[in-house]
Amino acid sequence: MGQELFGKGKENMIEQKNPSVYDYDACRALWQRVSPSEDPYPAAEEVGTQSGELSLPGAEGDPCCMGTEAADSVEVLQGFLREELGDAQVYAYLAANLPRRETARLFRALSEEEKRHARDLAAAIYLITGKPYCPRVCVERPDMGDLCALLRALYHGEACAGYNYARAGEETLDLCLGKLFAAMSADEYRHAETLLKLLGRKISI
Repeated sequence: MGQELFGKGKENMIEQKNPSVYDYDACRALWQRVSPSEDPYPAAEEVGTQSGELSLPGAEGDPCCMGTEAADSVEVLQGFLREELGDAQVYAYLAANLPRRETARLFRALSEEEKRHARDLAAAIYLITGKPYCPRVCVERPDMGDLCALLRALYHGEACAGYNYARAGEETLDLCLGKLFAAMSADEYRHAETLLKLLGRKISI
């Protein structure tokens, strides 16, 4: 497939001995077949190339995603991860102790989604820092004496989490991290809607 893309001549193939360096002329020739009117590297000579070679993004030591721009958000990510683990514990406890199967399934699903959030956040932290972050989180068991009051508290927690994820997404300069925060925000708002409907059934008039 590589020969079809860059041509069969050795001069048009990526140098295998150094995969982080590409054949500048071959890349330019390929791009001009795709878009003849555009030069993919108009300022390449200014930044300096040697022997017709150019280091492309992706070969850089500092990647364009989950790199320097995301480093300022590591503590925020860690805080979100701890919250997700705590929420997962609360929902798992409710799923195990509520009598109605339908409600138990709902909370079990919420618990699994919060665990998935925690895994995604842990992966993002590792991508940014190169170090695993696995905190131990233990939350108090929720008071189930007044289920409506508990649902009210859980709703506000999910809605606030949705807002905080959205705000974090707006503040970060890292595109990939911003997309992750936006997806998390949408999930948390969806959780809040689920709890709202459940509360509505409990206090229906």
